[in-house]
Amino acid sequence: MNSKKCLLAVFAIMVMGSLIFCSPVSTVTLAAEPSKPIKIGALLPLTGALLPQGPKARFGIEMALEDAGWQAAGRKIELIVEDSATDPTTALDKARKLVERDKVIAIIGPNHSGVANAIQPYMNKNKVISMKVMQFPKPLIAKYPWLIVLNGTQQQTCAPMGWYAYEKLGFRKVTTMGPDYIAGRAFVGGFMDGFKEKGGEIVQEQWFPMGNVDFAPYFSALKPADACSAWVAGAGALRLVTQYHDYGVSKKMPLIGAFASNLMDEDKLPQLGDISLGILGPSAYASTLDYPLNDRVVARWKQRYGSRPGDTLAIGGYQNAQVLVEGIKAAGGDTSPEKLRQAILNLRIQTPCGPLRFTPEGAGIFNIYIVKNAKVKGEYLWQVVHTYTDTRPR
Repeated sequence: MNSKKCLLAVFAIMVMGSLIFCSPVSTVTLAAEPSKPIKIGALLPLTGALLPQGPKARFGIEMALEDAGWQAAGRKIELIVEDSATDPTTALDKARKLVERDKVIAIIGPNHSGVANAIQPYMNKNKVISMKVMQFPKPLIAKYPWLIVLNGTQQQTCAPMGWYAYEKLGFRKVTTMGPDYIAGRAFVGGFMDGFKEKGGEIVQEQWFPMGNVDFAPYFSALKPADACSAWVAGAGALRLVTQYHDYGVSKKMPLIGAFASNLMDEDKLPQLGDISLGILGPSAYASTLDYPLNDRVVARWKQRYGSRPGDTLAIGGYQNAQVLVEGIKAAGGDTSPEKLRQAILNLRIQTPCGPLRFTPEGAGIFNIYIVKNAKVKGEYLWQVVHTYTDTRPR
């Protein structure tokens, strides 16, 4: 009798054990997952060479998450911000921290192309979505499947300025200047490609070191042309525009922004004053765009920060967070890498910049606006003078 009881006890234990071990772990995990907050990382230049860019992008990200009520698909969202310091080694360390310790589902940033290129192999290996705030070269977007770039490529943004310079302004010969790194060559190169496609001639290329703030040697070496197309980010932007005027170069040939953002952001125009009036450049955004969402964002931005959003950096932060939230919603709150990535790439949405969709590789397709520095009712701003719709990465 005792042995029968013993056998029954062993049998009961085995049955219970089989039920426990046969229970689908995935079901338990999925049931618990929606109750957990979604953690989003932001890797931005809060110190270093591109310091002016980081806070703008951060403001935009935070505003978009506020507009979403800090939740998506019924799940709370937490934002964890780290400083890339515009340094590849620092940024990679911070990316590891965000992924391995903080368990973020995606990272918005970094801005700098060289820094982004440094962290992408790690992001690819770990299948974590990275959303670069600024443009990135097309071959690198294709190389990194877990990278999504709303602002597409530098050439995509800047080639339309080359078209406009040739077709609308009647320029035939242009000299160029830009910083000697990936983004600098791509922005200025994009303008050059577009200009040459229409039949224009680039009579000169000058490349200065990143961080350069004295442009006198480059101005003195300028060759005669119909215009000078230039771009620079950081502290050099104000200096380039100011020196171009102070050294009298503007009287010899007009200055064109190869890319409007950074070089002549709307929030910098009051510092430049009237010397910036009339300068043209291409951009995926202007605060004067007549879209309902943009009107609301600009009004809130003015209320909160006392100025317009200023450029594609500020609004880029907003857009990236907006797209991430909409992607989470479209995925039904499922933040698994494959599901979330595909949900984002399938989006067709209206942003403050206008309509946005994606290529299968993860690059944005959107409008490019040719903007002109203007003064309207005492306020310095960008006026849209021409729109190239639905531009594709190139």
